[in-house]
Amino acid sequence: AASLAHELKNPLSGMKALAQTVREELAAASPESDQARDLALIVEQIDRLHGVSREILDFARAPEGEGVELTALLRGTLYVLGHQARRRGIELDASGVEEVGRVAGTSATWQTVLFNLLLNAAQHAPAGSTVGVRLHRDDCGIVFATENAGPAIPPEIADRLFEPFVRKGEDGGTGLGLALVAQRIRELGGTIEVVNEPGRIVFQVCLREPAA
Repeated sequence: AASLAHELKNPLSGMKALAQTVREELAAASPESDQARDLALIVEQIDRLHGVSREILDFARAPEGEGVELTALLRGTLYVLGHQARRRGIELDASGVEEVGRVAGTSATWQTVLFNLLLNAAQHAPAGSTVGVRLHRDDCGIVFATENAGPAIPPEIADRLFEPFVRKGEDGGTGLGLALVAQRIRELGGTIEVVNEPGRIVFQVCLREPAA
């Protein structure tokens, strides 16, 4: 992990410097352009990669912080992944996303949860389909869920979904995404459940809030 973090540091710093330079030039000429906005998001995602490399080193450490504005973080993640999803004709339906305010955890922790679950749903949804995204409060507490169509997850994989290096298909992934999600949810004191049915796969996270 230390070697990986070290190897990532220098190229990421170089990418960030170049992206910032081009962003500043575009922003000066056309501050409202899509290209300037996309470059700002590229810089944000490079910062996220820096955070992920740090989290690899601190994998077993519980998150700390004063909380995060979860709805805003989710909408930013949806914007970033929306470009990739649309290449396969997949729509990310955020009509079920509500304002939930500030919740426990850190931005890096929740980015790991949101990004990996959304990416997982988009990668395994059939081309041309819709991925449903929900965020709201109910009796459970804070609920975040993704839902996609597609064949049921095979039993031999479904029983081990949250173990490291278990992959559902040849999607180019490492098999670490869902394991990281489960780890982060445990650290937050929450739960994650999976509905595994033919044509309907749901990942649902529930984070119970402390009593007032």
